[in-house]
Amino acid sequence: MKGTRLVLTSLLACAALPVLAGDCRALIVSGDPGHEPNAAARFTDWTNRWAAVLKDVYGFKPGNVRVLRSPKRGDEAKLAPADTATHDNVLAALGSLVRDSADGDQVLLVLIGHGYDSQNVSRLCLSGKDISDVEAARALEKLRARQFICINTAPASSGWAAALARNGRVTIVAAATPGLRSQTYFNEFLLRALSPGKVTLLDAFNRAALQTIRWYQNHFIDRDVTKVHGKEFQGPPRAG
Repeated sequence: MKGTRLVLTSLLACAALPVLAGDCRALIVSGDPGHEPNAAARFTDWTNRWAAVLKDVYGFKPGNVRVLRSPKRGDEAKLAPADTATHDNVLAALGSLVRDSADGDQVLLVLIGHGYDSQNVSRLCLSGKDISDVEAARALEKLRARQFICINTAPASSGWAAALARNGRVTIVAAATPGLRSQTYFNEFLLRALSPGKVTLLDAFNRAALQTIRWYQNHFIDRDVTKVHGKEFQGPPRAG
């Protein structure tokens, strides 16, 4: 049984993209959480929920959902080397998407973690060498799938939208500018919006964007930033 697909609406032209008859494939990359224990738990939670939403709600075949993770400090031995989100493994996984996908497929790339911009190049923090938007774009240059979605939920992710831009592609980023370097919570609200199913990606994006703005307003505006900042890495409460 083929996946039901994430129904797309172009974020720029507001025109519906055609529903193709191919398969659905996804790569989820969870970046290096650094030394923050709350970040490690949060990245793990988001990664697991993305995999579950794609397989259980949108019908992606389990074998078509590849997950690469970055272990928290001290847990490196618990994760198989092939499943670790290293620079080489991510590039290899992108190469597999290019080789395995056909014209009618829908390909989804989800990036979770810390990010930063250096000399106009946006990077996702990985275990060891980080990966850039330029490298990802180069790896996906020969992708045949006519529907490609990249969802980069990391800070300083705006550069990925320009780097990956092609006809038939949709890129969603959590940061509108390279200067937005604080941890983003857009991912939490996007997952909540997509979880019920039967929702377009545009509708989910709009709902998540609005909820993210409201959450930041409630936590950071007209309040003592020093006191609030200590709660920042706890993230928004999970939906019950």
